[in-house]
Amino acid sequence: MHNFKENLSRDLELLKQFEEGARMGVAAVDTTLLILNAKIEFNYTSFANSQQRILTNNYFQSTSATFDQAISTGEIDLIQDDELRSEILNYYKLTKLNFDDNRLLETNQNFVFPKIFAALAPTREISYMLTGIETELPSLDIQALALDPDFNTWVIFKRISFQRQFENYGANISQLLELLEAINAQQVNM
Repeated sequence: MHNFKENLSRDLELLKQFEEGARMGVAAVDTTLLILNAKIEFNYTSFANSQQRILTNNYFQSTSATFDQAISTGEIDLIQDDELRSEILNYYKLTKLNFDDNRLLETNQNFVFPKIFAALAPTREISYMLTGIETELPSLDIQALALDPDFNTWVIFKRISFQRQFENYGANISQLLELLEAINAQQVNM
């Protein structure tokens, strides 16, 4: 149980970091959309930072060494409390499969990143930021981006993705806290 608690505590740390990253992703998309729609003044640094955040991908994988060993050796059956064993199995079933993050990661890598990157990279400012080399490329044109349906579609998709991850990570944190509480209660009763 001690090893389970260590693994789950590590997961809790990671989930909190990922939840914060998803929250920051939502804010980055909102900043981008506000700039594109002239609701806030264009600031190159703010815009570039937002794009960098939008292009990041989060993918949570549980720390499952103890669980994997307990399953492979049959030691999971040593947990005599059926409800606790079921909660542990359910937690790892959900986090190891992690369909949402996996699907979002694939979509981001195959569609979002290439579309957003293709719209931004061939500009003087972004090219310089990425390579440190001055080019003769055209300057970043915010009005053109604001009217680009593909760019806007994928930015909005990222907003939805980050929001969904934020909610999922929050739910995972709640489930994990309940699981840790159940483990602690089990250890007290031993």
